[in-house]
Amino acid sequence: MDLGTILGVLAGLGAIYYIVLHEGGGDVAAYINFGAMILIVGGSIGAALIAFPFRNFLSLGKIFVLLFRERRARHGEVIRTFGGLAGKARKEGMLALQGSMETISDPFFKQGLQLIVDGQDAEVVEAILAGEIEAMEARHRVGADILTIMGSMGPAFGIIGTVIGLINMLRNMEDPSNVGPAMAVAFIATLYGAIYANAFVLPMANKLKRKSADEAEAKKLILAGLLAIQSGDNPRVLVRKLSALVAPRERVGEDEAA
Repeated sequence: MDLGTILGVLAGLGAIYYIVLHEGGGDVAAYINFGAMILIVGGSIGAALIAFPFRNFLSLGKIFVLLFRERRARHGEVIRTFGGLAGKARKEGMLALQGSMETISDPFFKQGLQLIVDGQDAEVVEAILAGEIEAMEARHRVGADILTIMGSMGPAFGIIGTVIGLINMLRNMEDPSNVGPAMAVAFIATLYGAIYANAFVLPMANKLKRKSADEAEAKKLILAGLLAIQSGDNPRVLVRKLSALVAPRERVGEDEAA
């Protein structure tokens, strides 16, 4: 599980709950309005359905799974693996890498290694794997765009709910004592829309973009390693090349890789 996403959701809910208790005198029920919730969530989903093809919207479940799933890129481990593969390829030839494929769990890594073992040209390997990366980024970009649309529509539907509440309030002005409570209910929709967008949906869209960028970075590291092996790089040179592509804390020393 992605601890950051979980802590962020809990922190947002906790901050809202605290201010409701502190400023609202502990009357939490006064801030609950299911009609406003349905309007904002349902309205934003409707807007997303209009803005995107239905097949894109069906991927929303997978998007939320990705947001809460932790996939740490172990760049150091990948670099060490490439150091070993490069040494084996130089000593025993490319075909010897076939036996190493069983130890690799990453489908992208395994696919690229298979292409090399099969003797494909570097241009073909790069074109296929770069295409895989671009397709993945495009899928994630659509998911982030769906969340962005939903988030941007939340405050708008909150205002719609407030206007509807004010209209209903003005239609029933006979008893002035009801004006205050009715106005408070009307403004709850605006509150919900702001919370929905700024505390949850829009941050989730940004989180998805960041996760997509991290995954693309990990795949590009693998692609660089595969092309280096195919070009016959010395294992130490390969480790230097790949270490230059990652953060200093994730770099691998030549002796360690050897």
